[in-house]
Amino acid sequence: MVLASREASETFIAREIEALQKRKLPLVVVTLGELSGGAGLPPCNITQKHAGLEPCTPRIFEELRAFSPRNALRIWRHRRETEALVAKAREVGATRLHAQFAWVAADVVGMAAETLQIPWACSVHAWDVFTRPTAELRRRLRGAEFVIACNERARDAVAKAVTCPVHLVRHGVRSQQLAVPEERSTKKIIAIGRLVPKKGFDTLLVAMSKLCHEGVECVVVGDGPERGKLMRLATRLGIAKQVWFARQLSHAATMKELGTSTLLALPSRRTRDGDSDGFANVLIEAMQYGVPIVTTTAAGAGELLTNGFNAMLVPPDAPVLLAAAMDRVFADSRLRRLLARRARRVLGKHFNQHTEIAKTANLIFGNFASQKSTLENSKNLG
Repeated sequence: MVLASREASETFIAREIEALQKRKLPLVVVTLGELSGGAGLPPCNITQKHAGLEPCTPRIFEELRAFSPRNALRIWRHRRETEALVAKAREVGATRLHAQFAWVAADVVGMAAETLQIPWACSVHAWDVFTRPTAELRRRLRGAEFVIACNERARDAVAKAVTCPVHLVRHGVRSQQLAVPEERSTKKIIAIGRLVPKKGFDTLLVAMSKLCHEGVECVVVGDGPERGKLMRLATRLGIAKQVWFARQLSHAATMKELGTSTLLALPSRRTRDGDSDGFANVLIEAMQYGVPIVTTTAAGAGELLTNGFNAMLVPPDAPVLLAAAMDRVFADSRLRRLLARRARRVLGKHFNQHTEIAKTANLIFGNFASQKSTLENSKNLG
């Protein structure tokens, strides 16, 4: 059973769930919203005696002892979801639970698993690890059988907080989805992501104002609290007519814009609270579509990308260097082809969906997944 929080709509999580379901594994997916009373779930049979408190009590007191009243209050607020998950797990005969993100979902899953006395685990990503103190991660993930991290930075950070195994499993993509790289005649930058400080889109706008190449257009796909600030910055820099803030597009429309772009810019930074990207999924999508990548060394891109070889990497918050890197990509068609071709090799080696999803399936479903895989391979050979 996978409990996904509101991040269940994230493309990479939806893709992972779909791949697991195609393997016909005994998977039931629920969200915190459903557990709080939606999606046709039956009402929880919570007695007055328990009133939703019993599974939460140890965690609440643990947070209070750690001088974290906000965390204690958050757990208290989600006591009903915990009871609902216990009821749902009993209804479907769940033998283990799994959470997406080391946040509220992990709190609820951990407490429910403790009540049911069954194993549980958690998949972690970026902000849920990088913005949280080690001690808080330790409390939140206590009792987990294992943790799955999608990038090396998150894996290493969690490993410092827990005693259970931490496995690196990246978000894979289907090989048949790979597009053939083609030369773009326009000078078009695309930036994709939430309009939040860690994405560094303000640095991108300043860099655009310093480009040597003329006639460059930029599409910013995403929405968030920084939208107004970024639009005002574009106007102040005199580039408002060159930048299109597209808000949220469908995934298909976003990929169409990506496929017609000359380069992807992801000028990530690390914020004061430690938040930053891991190996951002938009980098994987750029590899798929043969779009050269210009990003920074602040996040997890350096795990698999090398400056000047399969991407252009510059320091964060350095608009002059970012502009120079983009100018170089615009000016050199051979470099564009090399960056795209070499990045696709990384994609094939490290982001094969069949390989990565098999790792996830074997961790969560154990022998059942292995037997299914063996049976499917036997059928294919036959």
